[in-house]
Amino acid sequence: MSMVGPTAAYNPSPSCADTDAYVGCLLGTAVGGDTDTTAAILGAIIGARVGQRGIPEKWLHRIVEWPRSVAWIERLGQASAQAVDGEPGIAGPAYFAPGVLARNSFFLTVVLAHGLRRLLPPY
Repeated sequence: MSMVGPTAAYNPSPSCADTDAYVGCLLGTAVGGDTDTTAAILGAIIGARVGQRGIPEKWLHRIVEWPRSVAWIERLGQASAQAVDGEPGIAGPAYFAPGVLARNSFFLTVVLAHGLRRLLPPY
C-alpha cells in the first residue's frame, strides 16, 4: 500500500473549517493504523483556516513542549508572520538552550534504546 494512499484518501469536508467541527474532523482520522501523519496534516490545514480560535481551549492547556510554552509558540508564529510580510530585523523568540539540549538528549536516548531493543530476539 502506498504511504500517500491513506493520507490522500481523507478529504475534509468544508464543515471542518467550522470551529465546532474541528474535533470531529480530527477524530475522523482515528480509524486505526498509522494515522498520526494524517491527523497532523489535517490539523495544519484546518488550523490555517480557523486559526488559534479553532483549537479547543482544553487542548491548548494540555500542550507540554518543555522548555517552550504556548506563549513561546505564539511569539514564534507572530515573528514568522512579520518576517513573511517583509519586516526587517525580525528575530525569533529566545529559548532556554540548555533545556532544549537536555530534552533532545533524553529523546535521543529513548529512540536509540528502542531501536537497539528491536535488534534483539524475539523479532
